[in-house]
Amino acid sequence: MKEAVKNKILLRDATPEDAPLIAWAVLTAMDFKEEDPEFKPILENIKEACLKSDTLYSYKRTRIAVIANTNVGCLVSYDGAFYTDHWRNTWKAFGNDESDQYTEEYLKSNAIETQAGEWYLDSMSISAAFRGFGIGHFLMEDAIAIAKRKGFHKVTLIVEKEKAKLKEYYMQLGFKDEKELVFFGHDYYKMALDI
Repeated sequence: MKEAVKNKILLRDATPEDAPLIAWAVLTAMDFKEEDPEFKPILENIKEACLKSDTLYSYKRTRIAVIANTNVGCLVSYDGAFYTDHWRNTWKAFGNDESDQYTEEYLKSNAIETQAGEWYLDSMSISAAFRGFGIGHFLMEDAIAIAKRKGFHKVTLIVEKEKAKLKEYYMQLGFKDEKELVFFGHDYYKMALDI
């Protein structure tokens, strides 16, 4: 069954019209739940961030998975050097004028996810009805191929420590532990794949 689905997957570059899907993917990858009251307001802010070129979640850094003309998921990935200049613009989209939760001091207290010399796999999510068919694997293979074409020798990502099954999945793809870090109050492993 997985092979049959894989043969029907089309991967394409995102367009501005994909901003709602990208925003949804970013939030679900971060374990925000659609039923949470803060989900919709943050989703609107992230949609705006996805339309800009100076944010990490820009549509310009996203690949979309499509099956039978239906967008079923996406993966945001980029040159780690881009992170340093654009993380502030990105993370401020999670706050609002009434909240001081995302102050400059708080944002600076978080670990740096990636750096120059790395191709970073940031956020990926697949629609629930299409999970388990290898679509995420296909998107990751695509991102790794992009990294190779661009001359990178290292691909990185982070995974929460409590997500042991996901970490095992990344290990099966060849990723290895590089270090531990704390990001927005959660403990993560940073993992790397030499290519």
